[in-house]
Amino acid sequence: MKQDRYDYVVVGGGAAGCVAAAGLCRAPDARVLLLEAGPRDSRLRFRMPAAFGLARAMLPYKWPYWSAPEPGLAGRSIPLRMGRVLGGSSSVNAMVYNRGNAADYDGWSRAGAVGWSFDDVLPVFRQIEGHRSRRGHHHGTAGPLAISEPQAETRNALNAAFIDAGLEAGYPRNPDFDGTTQAGFGYYDRTIDLGLRSSAASAFLPASAEHSGLDVLTGAVATSIGLEGRTARTVSYVRDGRSETVRAEREVILCAGAIATPQLLLLSGIGPAEHLRELGIPIRHALGGVGGNLQNHADLFVQYGAEGGSSNA
Repeated sequence: MKQDRYDYVVVGGGAAGCVAAAGLCRAPDARVLLLEAGPRDSRLRFRMPAAFGLARAMLPYKWPYWSAPEPGLAGRSIPLRMGRVLGGSSSVNAMVYNRGNAADYDGWSRAGAVGWSFDDVLPVFRQIEGHRSRRGHHHGTAGPLAISEPQAETRNALNAAFIDAGLEAGYPRNPDFDGTTQAGFGYYDRTIDLGLRSSAASAFLPASAEHSGLDVLTGAVATSIGLEGRTARTVSYVRDGRSETVRAEREVILCAGAIATPQLLLLSGIGPAEHLRELGIPIRHALGGVGGNLQNHADLFVQYGAEGGSSNA
C-alpha cells in the first residue's frame, strides 16, 4: 500500500532505478518508493527473447523520442528508442551484454570523478554478474543479473562468415568482449538465462520483494520535483489521471534516463536560468548544463535477404 512519505523516492524504474531501489530497501527500516511511468514487465513479450522487436516497436512500451534534424543525415530525424516499462530499456533491448570501455571509466577518473576508474567499478560489475559459464578476474558468478554465452542457434553460417571476414581483414578474434579487451570480432554474451530475458526488473526486484520497505508504483509519470531550500523533498506525479505528491524524508533519486531526467529538472525550475526564462518556468535553482551535452549514436538496421535458408538470426 503506497504511503505519502518515504525515506527515498526513486524516479524511473529502468536499469538504474531498479538497482538503486533494490539496494536502498536493504537498509534497516528504510522505506523506498520506486516510480515508473510504464507498466509492469509481466507480459510474455518482455520475457521471451525472440519477441524483443515486438516489445520495442509498440508505442505503449517506448518513449516517442526523436532527435532534432541531423545535418549529417540530410536533415532527417532518427528515433531515440528508450523503454517505457518496468526494467526500462533492459526489458525491450536486444539483450547484448557489453560493459563500457575501460578507457572511458579511466578518463572520468582522470577528469576528477574519484572512484570511477575501471579498477574501481570492476568489482561492482563482478558483484552484479551471474555468468553461467565464464570465470576469472573479469567475471562474477553469483550476482542477480544472469548472463550467458550465445547458444548454437545464433552461431549460424552467416554469423561465422562475418567473423571470418573480420579475421581475414586483420582483426583479432575476441572470445570475450567483457574480458581484457573489447577489440576484435566474435559473439557477444547475452542477458538471457534458460531461454528467458534477464532484465534489471526481473534480476533485482524479485529479490527485494521480501523487503517490506519497497513499494513499486507503475503508470506514474513524474511531473516535478519540489524543493525546500536547495534540497529536493517531494515528487509530484500523475497516475490514472490524478495528480499526487509524495515526500522523501532523506533523498529523491532521479533515474529517469538521459532525456527524462534533465527534462524533469527543467520542469522543476532547475537548470540554465536563461533557458528557464524562455520557457516561462520559475527559477528554483540556476544550474548550467542541465539539458545539454547529450551524445548518442545512431541505431539502425541493415537487412538483406538470404538464399538457401542459411540464416536464422
